[in-house]
Amino acid sequence: LARDLIYSPDGTVVSYEEQITEASLPPVVLSAVKTRYPKASFTRIEKLFEKGTMTYEIALKGAGVSEAVLTPEGKWFAPKQK
Repeated sequence: LARDLIYSPDGTVVSYEEQITEASLPPVVLSAVKTRYPKASFTRIEKLFEKGTMTYEIALKGAGVSEAVLTPEGKWFAPKQK
């Protein structure tokens, strides 16, 4: 699995993205995606940290959308709730 890190000149981590497995997703995130897109399969899952915010970005197949982005608490960033 891959990990990308960006550091500021003082060595502080500015952002990172890490490819993770479905088993590594918080249960609330997994449940939220499977509830909204029950027939979708996951093609790529990344844990992202940027500007103090953690999100999970999940590439989907068979969902009618290409990706879902959620907070660790299972709140949706994208696509927005209708």
